[in-house]
This record gives sequence, C-alpha cells and structure tokens, in this order.
Amino acid sequence: MARTILEQDTVNLIRLCELRLKRDPHDPDALFAKAAVLAGLGLFSDALDYLSKVSSKIDDYPGLVRFRERVLVEMDQYFGLRSVPSR
Repeated sequence: MARTILEQDTVNLIRLCELRLKRDPHDPDALFAKAAVLAGLGLFSDALDYLSKVSSKIDDYPGLVRFRERVLVEMDQYFGLRSVPSR
C-alpha cells in the first residue's frame, strides 16, 4: 500500500530525529522535533517524555512551555478528561 505524502513526511521526520539523536542523544532540537511529531500522531505521553528531556537540557528552550501546555490540552481533549472551551 502506497503511503500518502503526509505519512511519508512523518516517517522522514522521525528518521531524521532518530539519526540526530543517534549522534547526540541530548540534541534539544531533535528531541523537540520528535516530541512535535509524536504529539501530532496522538502519542501525547511519549511527546511529554521528549519535552521533559528537552527541559532537562535547556529549561528556557524557545516555545517549550507553550508547546507542553498545548500537548496537555490536546491530551485532555483527546481522552475526554475535561472539557476545554473553544476560543
């Protein structure tokens, strides 16, 4: 079965992150990018794990706090833990 362009891009992003993390397991940009891909796939707990790794290296990484908050909101909405009002 052929992959869609989006699926192929996602696979390529994960591969790129893994390649960079293989070279440097503490690469904050690769950790953050992998968290973003995982969150986009609905793997919120895994995404939060990667964001924690970023914050353990650079606590003021640009966009980290805001993205973590967004992942938590998405996670809550996805699992129906609480209702989040729409804007």
